Amino acid sequence: MPATSEIPASVWRNLAAPDWQVRKQAIQELSSWAPFETIQDAVLDRLLQTEDPVLRNALIEVLTTVGVTVVPAVVDALDHAVNGPRKFLIDVLAAIGSPLAAPRLIRLLDEPDVNVRHAAIEALGQIAVPMAGEALLQHVQRTGDPSEQFVTLQALTELLRRGVPISIDLSTLTPLRDQTLLTRALFDLLGELPAREALPFVFAWLPELDVLRLQDAAAYLSALPPDEIRHYCQLAGFPELQITRDDALSLLRGQQDHIRTGAVWIALFAGHTAEVTALACREPFLATQPHIIAALASLPDADFANVVNQLVPLPEQRRLLLDIIASRRDPAYWQVISQIPAEEQGDDLRLFRAGCLVGAQEQVARLPSLLDRYGADEQLIEALQAILPEQREIVMQALLPWATEAVGNGNWEALLTLVERLNLAGLGLHVERVWKRAEPHLRARALSILARYRLDFARQYLALGLADRNPEVRLAAAEILHEIADEKLEREARTLLLDREPWLRAVGLSTLARILGPDVIQTAAEFLSDSGDAVRLEAVRLLRTMRAREYTGRVRAMLPRETSGDIRAELIRYLQVNAVEPRDEDVDLLRDQFWRARYEACRWFSGYERFREQLAAVLQVESDTDLRVLLGSSGTLRSHSENRMWFRAISEHVYAASGIQLHLENRAIYERKVQQLAQAAGCPHLGDYYQRLRYHLDAEAITQHLIESITTGETYFFRELSQLEYFLDDLLPGLPDYASGGQATIWSAGCSTGEEAYTLSILLDRAGIGRNRATIIAGDISAPSLEQARTGIYRENAFRTLSPDIRAQYFDQIAPGRWQIHQEQMDRVEFVTLNLVNSDSLALLPPADAIFCRNVLIYFDRAAKERAVRNMWHALKPGGVLLLGHAESLLNLEHPFQAEQRGGHVCYRKPR
Repeated sequence: MPATSEIPASVWRNLAAPDWQVRKQAIQELSSWAPFETIQDAVLDRLLQTEDPVLRNALIEVLTTVGVTVVPAVVDALDHAVNGPRKFLIDVLAAIGSPLAAPRLIRLLDEPDVNVRHAAIEALGQIAVPMAGEALLQHVQRTGDPSEQFVTLQALTELLRRGVPISIDLSTLTPLRDQTLLTRALFDLLGELPAREALPFVFAWLPELDVLRLQDAAAYLSALPPDEIRHYCQLAGFPELQITRDDALSLLRGQQDHIRTGAVWIALFAGHTAEVTALACREPFLATQPHIIAALASLPDADFANVVNQLVPLPEQRRLLLDIIASRRDPAYWQVISQIPAEEQGDDLRLFRAGCLVGAQEQVARLPSLLDRYGADEQLIEALQAILPEQREIVMQALLPWATEAVGNGNWEALLTLVERLNLAGLGLHVERVWKRAEPHLRARALSILARYRLDFARQYLALGLADRNPEVRLAAAEILHEIADEKLEREARTLLLDREPWLRAVGLSTLARILGPDVIQTAAEFLSDSGDAVRLEAVRLLRTMRAREYTGRVRAMLPRETSGDIRAELIRYLQVNAVEPRDEDVDLLRDQFWRARYEACRWFSGYERFREQLAAVLQVESDTDLRVLLGSSGTLRSHSENRMWFRAISEHVYAASGIQLHLENRAIYERKVQQLAQAAGCPHLGDYYQRLRYHLDAEAITQHLIESITTGETYFFRELSQLEYFLDDLLPGLPDYASGGQATIWSAGCSTGEEAYTLSILLDRAGIGRNRATIIAGDISAPSLEQARTGIYRENAFRTLSPDIRAQYFDQIAPGRWQIHQEQMDRVEFVTLNLVNSDSLALLPPADAIFCRNVLIYFDRAAKERAVRNMWHALKPGGVLLLGHAESLLNLEHPFQAEQRGGHVCYRKPR
């Protein structure tokens, strides 16, 4: 396109065209104008002059698409525009979110026009810099307009959600509590602050709230970790609320589950223990909530005894009874429940956990039989972790005879899991017996345990492991050897250099380097001609890191004949690090067939002026590759063997936390994602990242972020529509509760950012099925995905199969390229955190009539799939159905479902 300031009239017309596709094409054409600076004044002038809302929105999208480069011009235009159009310029700055605009927007907070001030406040809420937060905090304190305070509090909340560090003295916000209009906004803000800071403010505020505003307080309390509230109550005592029994009941019987959950605390604060107890006895859903468990466990002795007495006769509330007694840790109540029969595995293990926590030694004595029955179940492990600090000796007495039998009867998996998870070094002798008898993958695990707990025998085990016929066992021994890297183990490391597996020779070379340091250089040079790619890669890496310049000639000779892209890239890095100047004949490397080699060649050549033209030409040609992004990166290539070892450890950690198996056909994609996440976390090596995942103070949060990053899937509205129509037409009418005139509960499991759940809501609405007949619960393991889903805001890509008519009927355009679903549809869907392989995660939800679990099981291996399917079986009501993605099935899995097929669609039904 020519670089001219004269924009064709046809482009202006198309920007205001009724057809959105025509407008979109015109927006793309104008925003890609090069250089845009030649036309930006014309675009801004038209934006400020037009009264056509369609054209105005199109021009705003043009400017926001161009991005940060237009910010100075937009800021300058603010000084010359009148109040009305200034709002549109502020919208542009808000959409771009550049810190460059913050100073000018802050000055607008003193403007006399209220619309301009509100627009500036909202825009500052989109600019993630502390300067914006400080200005908003000062503004909310000095303005007296409740509506403006409300907007400012929302903007502050948005900045906190974006992770902007803002120091908020809650005492300065105390005067705002008198404004009824601000209650919701204040609680939203408090929800983004640490509970230990916000709870004193909230508890001082609760007595002042009327019933209507207490709903917001209940919603806030339900979002907090229940132990935080319980701990604060223990320190400061329950606040005394003057709230009537009828008002408490209205809160407890509300329509929204999260408000009812938080209302439990409020009712107890007001002394309405009987109402809360009745709620716990009659509401299976709320009876499983951690909040009600923590609240009931916090009651005074007399009230707690009354709760226990009322729950004892109710078999269906056995779980609640076990959980509150376990949480209370009061041995006085053990006899009350010790006689209750445990009919299912979950109840049996909860009984064991409760007994352990209250000090009932006869429950610890049941440990061997539970292990034989259920294996090393997660609930059993958690119970033992809770009591081991005080009862380690009793646990070991129960485990020692069982461990002897476990070795004899082949129950090796459970034994190894116990030792690994609970650090039971006293069972090392039994692990040694497993090492001598088990299959290869278990011998590898046993070897790792023995090296960890019986270091005096490490050398003996390593020698046996390195000589094992199975490569997996040899790899486990090699990993241990690499980790220890003691100079006394040089002979064992040299043994690895003779292994027939290339990747083990590479580990041996890397280990020898850790033991010998620079003395390994000559040995590394001998392996430059090894037949294994991993070995040659490790050899070149060692020569590079140790600056062995004397091998320059040999490295140059290797370049043209090397067939591995990773090794060729490492060869180029060696030359670059040793300041070897490229030759004219090396220019072909800039167009190497391997992208990593191209990348390293570009970095090498970028240091020499005489190759600037060739480099520029290559970067232009390869602009659609990773070269431009990667050039100048400080990322370090690691040896294949080293990364393989740590990736395997990270994979096992992810599997233990979520059931997601990374060793599948998409392993290369997972490896790349893990590498990127490690770099973003400041870990140049996967080994460093693994240490953070396991032992860092924020290990749980870091692990959750990793799981969320690798499970983020593609989704959009009306995906696999034919299956949804099959459900509505053929399955829903026959579901037991729905057929009898009641309400059907539909789960959207693995809901991602909410498109599937909202699609179900739209389809139910179009079919005339109200909320009293069908409700939707959507769950996912990813907290950021759920946060986005709750906003109900989507971009164009989510509507790829949705007709413009349906979008216009159910969505409002709130900004260029951004649409929000109507509140009626949002109210129909409840979003919850859900981990399908964790039975407790599903048990917190009401039983389902139908579960959509589409394109989720593909992340699991067979064992995790069977666990997830079993959990969903228990979550379904009799007669309920499970629907999977078109590419998924339960073939080759053990499951109790009955498969039904109609019209090319398959569902799995739980018999009545």
